[in-house]
Amino acid sequence: VANDAVEATGQLLASLERESYRRVGLGKVADRFFLFHCGVGFDAAVVERVEARRSLKRIAPHPVFAATAFDSWLRTYDHRAGRFVVELDDGTTITGGTMAIVAKTSPYTFVGSRPIVVTPRAGLTTPLSLAVLKAHRAAPMLGLAARAIIGQHGMGRSHAAVVRDGVEGLTITAADPIPHQADGEYLGEATSLRFEHHPDCLTIVLPTA
Repeated sequence: VANDAVEATGQLLASLERESYRRVGLGKVADRFFLFHCGVGFDAAVVERVEARRSLKRIAPHPVFAATAFDSWLRTYDHRAGRFVVELDDGTTITGGTMAIVAKTSPYTFVGSRPIVVTPRAGLTTPLSLAVLKAHRAAPMLGLAARAIIGQHGMGRSHAAVVRDGVEGLTITAADPIPHQADGEYLGEATSLRFEHHPDCLTIVLPTA
């Protein structure tokens, strides 16, 4: 898809004329559907703080996100102990999570034009993909971030992260309320979050050349 608004509009109109459509699935958390991803824990805490700085976000979004993430990790986010437990519908239990990403697409986001890949197998026509980060210190967290940015193959094998694909449903629970966001919109805090995959429920327009 073109970055220029006028050119992108032309692509959209051409796609509509050619009826270039595709049916895709969505993720759902509580009563909210999401197309891209839902973040729980540290990820959502950063989004909440960035939303409070909307004027700066419009001017320099990537530097604002980076600076807010570092400041949140160092000063405001409680990452000293595991914040939540993840229970997959297949019976798998993952403990000690400080951040989770439930994804329907890849990459997770971009730094400039470079993609950050967390769950490389996530797709619009596949079930949910899950990444649970268990890092409690800066060094492992930076290592995971470097893998996502440089390696382009996701988190890979690491004691500080667990990745699962093909997930139809899962529940995240915590003793204390944890923040969550969906597709970049902060949704608040909760002690229990239910996630579900809803296949073949949305028609999208595919861009054509």
